[in-house]
Amino acid sequence: MRVLVVALVLCASTFSANAQQTQMERAERISRAIGLDQQLASVQEANLAGVREQASVALAQLTKAGIPESHVAQLKPAVERLLAACASSWDPKIAARIYAEGLVDVLSEAELQEAEAYYSSPAGAKANAALAESQSRMLQYIQGASAKAVDPAMEAFLAEVKWAATSAKAK
Repeated sequence: MRVLVVALVLCASTFSANAQQTQMERAERISRAIGLDQQLASVQEANLAGVREQASVALAQLTKAGIPESHVAQLKPAVERLLAACASSWDPKIAARIYAEGLVDVLSEAELQEAEAYYSSPAGAKANAALAESQSRMLQYIQGASAKAVDPAMEAFLAEVKWAATSAKAK
C-alpha cells in the first residue's frame, strides 16, 4: 500500500511539472508572437542611448557653466563606466522569462491556448503592432515633455554648482 501511495504522489508531481512546463512553453510562444524579444532589445538600446545622451548633455552643460574642458574631459572614463553599468544592468532573456512566468501565474491553460492562438493570428499581430506604435508615441511625448522641463532645470543647477565651486575657491 505504501508503495502505491508513493507511486501516486510521484505520478501526480510529474504530471504537475509537465503541465507547468507546457504552460511555460506556451507562455514563451506568446512572448515570441508579440515580439517581446525585439521589444526588450529596443528598450535596452533606448535606455543606453538615453543615458549616453544625458551624459553628453551633462558634460556640455558643465562646459557651458564654465568648467574647463580639461576637467570635463577627465569625466569621460566615468561616463564609459556609467554606460557599461547600464548596458549590463539587466538581461532581456531573464526579463522575457519573468514575463512568461507572469502569464502562467495569471492565465489558465485554456486562456493561454486562446492567447497563443490570438497573438499568432494576423489580427493579433496587427493589434500588437498597433499597441507597440501607440506606446512608442506615448513614450516620445513623455521624453519630450521631460526634456523641456529637466534641461533648463539642469542648466540652472549646474550654474549653482559652478557658483558654489568658485565661491569655495575664493575663500
